[in-house]
Amino acid sequence: MRGLVIAFIFSLLLGNDGIRELNKEVFGVATRRGVVIVEYWAVWNEANKVTLLDEVEIKDAKVYRVNVDMNPGIMADQQIVVLPSIIFYDDGDEFKRLQGDMSFTLKTSKNDIQDIVDEILMSKF
Repeated sequence: MRGLVIAFIFSLLLGNDGIRELNKEVFGVATRRGVVIVEYWAVWNEANKVTLLDEVEIKDAKVYRVNVDMNPGIMADQQIVVLPSIIFYDDGDEFKRLQGDMSFTLKTSKNDIQDIVDEILMSKF
């Protein structure tokens, strides 16, 4: 029953762009197992959202977003100081962080993101 409830909550959080938005109720569950990529963004900086995450499939990782305007507690807990930021988690632990520059822009590529995911996976061997 609990799994069904969590699945229902996730379905409600599915954003228009196909990437699920996390909130404090599901953040820990979503990031706890496996390789997880979370983009932290804010409405006031939506123009600089990392839309690349919408356009490509990242192999062997789950991808989520956190709107820090709606979830300041997650922002504080994860020590987010620059937007946008992307944190790569491995079984709940932060593995690597990418942060925007002084113009609140994060320049990265699909290959950069996939390389970090591959690095996480290779570190397990």
